[in-house]
Amino acid sequence: MVICACKEVGGHTVGVARYSLFKDRIYNFNNTGGPDPSMSPWLLAELKDKCPTISLIFDNTYPLDVKTPSLVDNSYFQEIKKGNGVLQIDQQIALDELTKNIVDDIVNDPDFYTKFGEAMMKLGRVEVLIDGQEVRKSCKVVNKKPFIYGGLN
Repeated sequence: MVICACKEVGGHTVGVARYSLFKDRIYNFNNTGGPDPSMSPWLLAELKDKCPTISLIFDNTYPLDVKTPSLVDNSYFQEIKKGNGVLQIDQQIALDELTKNIVDDIVNDPDFYTKFGEAMMKLGRVEVLIDGQEVRKSCKVVNKKPFIYGGLN
């Protein structure tokens, strides 16, 4: 199992998604031949422009927070409420009955930075790795295994 911090639902205030993770959402959602109807028209047009079906770039990326991609703030949550969640799972947390009120609370909370910091401190204390797991330094690349002479990795 690989643990990748950039894949934590709701923690996408900074980061990018690879085109391969959202292309079906744009061009063939649930094998319909069309886009995800929960996606805003603005985001659909933006993603189609940045990530056309035929591109010279092998695997485009797009920021997960479409408004302030390099800042840690609550705009990611504001945007998923508008239908601007790049990944389907991100969009679902704004739509699902079990989580949409939490998203509303985060959007309206004037103390976002303090609470986000506290949550990251708690997450930093979680030690769940067991044999065979790794934390990737870059979510795009598998960590290199050190060469052990005379043994197998």
